[in-house]
Amino acid sequence: MMGWEKATKVGKGLEFIFDFKGKNTLQSNEAGYALRTFFKDRVSFFSSSGFLKEFSLKENINDFYLPKTIGHFEPEITRKDTSVYLEEIYENIKKEISCYRKFEILKAVLSYSEFYLEIVNFSGGKVSLKNYSINGTVILGRDNLIWNLPFLSNLDLTISFSDYFSILKPYLQLPLPQMDLKPSRYPLLLHPLALSLIFEGFLKYFLSGEIEEIPSGFKIKDLPFHPKSPNYFPVDGEGALKKEFLIKKGNIPLDYYNALKQGKISTGNSFRNSIYLPPEIGFHNIVLEGPEGNIENMDKYLYFTFPKKMEEDLPFFLLEGEAFLYKGGKPLYFFPSIFLKFTLKDFFSSFYFIKKPLIFYCFSTPFGLPFLFLKGLSVYPFL
Repeated sequence: MMGWEKATKVGKGLEFIFDFKGKNTLQSNEAGYALRTFFKDRVSFFSSSGFLKEFSLKENINDFYLPKTIGHFEPEITRKDTSVYLEEIYENIKKEISCYRKFEILKAVLSYSEFYLEIVNFSGGKVSLKNYSINGTVILGRDNLIWNLPFLSNLDLTISFSDYFSILKPYLQLPLPQMDLKPSRYPLLLHPLALSLIFEGFLKYFLSGEIEEIPSGFKIKDLPFHPKSPNYFPVDGEGALKKEFLIKKGNIPLDYYNALKQGKISTGNSFRNSIYLPPEIGFHNIVLEGPEGNIENMDKYLYFTFPKKMEEDLPFFLLEGEAFLYKGGKPLYFFPSIFLKFTLKDFFSSFYFIKKPLIFYCFSTPFGLPFLFLKGLSVYPFL
């Protein structure tokens, strides 16, 4: 045996579900551990769920170590009774939605979670982490249309509902006429929710360093300490101190294990999606930075709001969703379904400017993204 690593996690959660039936409450508790054992020719992983897996190595490891980090990390927050937190959030949601006439809350799911994670290893590392977060989804209805609005708390457990619900502003102008949209290239404003789904589809290219060059001034980063994200991870899934990572062409994230196999240095990008599964290489907070611009200076463009689904049909990506045609700063037409078709090169080369704030969404990875204006992508009424 070359070495070992043990991770232990204890957590609890509370979920409130509000709908026409009233309020339902669900509670959850979790306690588990995972053990990785490193041999010269293989790696063995076992978790308390009974999951067992072995990975064979093409080449033997003759020298191996893991992070020697020692310490406890926990965000400073003012804590209240969990039930009070969730009740107050629901009241804030109702207050915010009341500003958007004719919108009705069909259902709201609010979840609070906290966990304690400890990692120890044979190299002498012993690190622990406490994390708190609130997330949820509000389902809204209006005029036979339904929307799902996900949201996440900031690091201090507050939630910027004015940011999250601003996506509804153009819908206040409904009903708007619908026009026959001809296939063409249009300037585009992407809402952060739509951009998050696109970046989710690009994750494997972010991990492999196979993304295209982006215009000067733009940067895509993994920022582990962003205050607007509840995903507070000063250490990665192996206990290594996290560092800012620049996602760009040729830049490949690594954990300790894979870095040593390749004779390289870890970038601190080990990610535990579950205590019951082996850690993987991943990101913690993907953020887009870039030059800011003024939407009001743009005469005519499509504003892409709610995404529906994204598919990959190489070399193309297809994104379906809702959009408004803006002219002179006002929405003139509404499209309940349109399609964007683009390649990686086409998408990244079209970056023009961003508009803050950053709004955080979480798919398999948290994304903190701004509004992004693109010079032009191919748009179709149907495919």
